[in-house]
Amino acid sequence: MSLHFACSGRAVPSLDSPDFD
Repeated sequence: MSLHFACSGRAVPSLDSPDFD
């Protein structure tokens, strides 16, 4: 899992984030 959710200020990564790409 990437840190995209942290960089975007999200508590958790959403399904449209690169973490689930």
